[in-house]
Amino acid sequence: MTVEPDAVILQRGEINDALYVILDGALRVLLDASDPELFIPIEAGQCVGDMSILEKSPVSAQVIAEQKSTLLILPEEHFWRYVMTVPMVARNLMRALSARVRKQDAQLLAKREQEMKLRQYERELGTARQIQASVLPTVFPCLAQWPTLRVKARMEPAREVGGDLYDLFALDEERMFFVIGDVSGKGAPAALFMMRAVTLFRTAARTHMTPMQMMQWVSDQLRKQNAAYLFITAICGVYYPRSGAMELANAGHLSPLLKDADGDVRYVEMEPGSLAGILPNAEFSTVRLTLKPGETMALYTDGVTEGMDPEGALFGEEHLQRTARITEGNAPEALLERIYGELADYTQFAVQTDDITMVAIQRAE
Repeated sequence: MTVEPDAVILQRGEINDALYVILDGALRVLLDASDPELFIPIEAGQCVGDMSILEKSPVSAQVIAEQKSTLLILPEEHFWRYVMTVPMVARNLMRALSARVRKQDAQLLAKREQEMKLRQYERELGTARQIQASVLPTVFPCLAQWPTLRVKARMEPAREVGGDLYDLFALDEERMFFVIGDVSGKGAPAALFMMRAVTLFRTAARTHMTPMQMMQWVSDQLRKQNAAYLFITAICGVYYPRSGAMELANAGHLSPLLKDADGDVRYVEMEPGSLAGILPNAEFSTVRLTLKPGETMALYTDGVTEGMDPEGALFGEEHLQRTARITEGNAPEALLERIYGELADYTQFAVQTDDITMVAIQRAE
């Protein structure tokens, strides 16, 4: 009998009454109907159907033609009469069958181990997402304190969950604290490190430290018990909503974007400074500025500028600046909506490898 590629020789669950010997070509035994890549190749000189005949049970796995093949079909009656009655032939057949079963068991065991690792990985991702969601704020009560304050924050977690963070809250009647950051690494370790960082920033902010002192203290604390050598890039600051005055400290993070009431867009000129959480006595950069009425500052993580199109080209800082410029108005909601929409179009909704996080702060007119 000659069969074409992909022809079904034996179907799982059916009753088989013949031995199929491959004279020419090749078959494949599919071990898992849901996984076409999990199979055992059967080459010329080998046979299939022997197990169901020997065990007098339904076929345990589907068998299909790998390529055009020629098969010798030996009915069950002839199998018992002419094959199993010859000791050497029977012994060789049983050896081949035993080897195939061992190979099948090894492949199935490897698949189960992969599935267990995948389930463990998915559990870790779930834990990381829960940590991230429980730490980052979704509402900002401080907005009620200052009529001219407008704020919008948004984060889209990556498939593997990074360590992006942000926070924003009132310190007193005159001052507001804010921070945005990005932890190195992925998954649960990065999420736990991020949670530590957020807690430390909240603690530091409630003292009378300057942003530079806050960053130095947080960095020193993160450096302790950091066997994995994780680090964080971050910008933290104190903002005075009534006057628009602001002081920032930068630990290796991307410079914020400013859009004024006339629609001009520029980046804040500041040095990136050292990474936080690695070096003792690390030096960070600081800058003071004043938001003019109608001006908006947008902070972001590298998940924005490093978003990739299908060819691997980065979204980039120029594209971000151009998108902010063409956004109608300066409202934080509109600005973030336009940037995230532009980024989604650019990446064609491809799965990204990093969290995408932005915080926009406006001094309304």
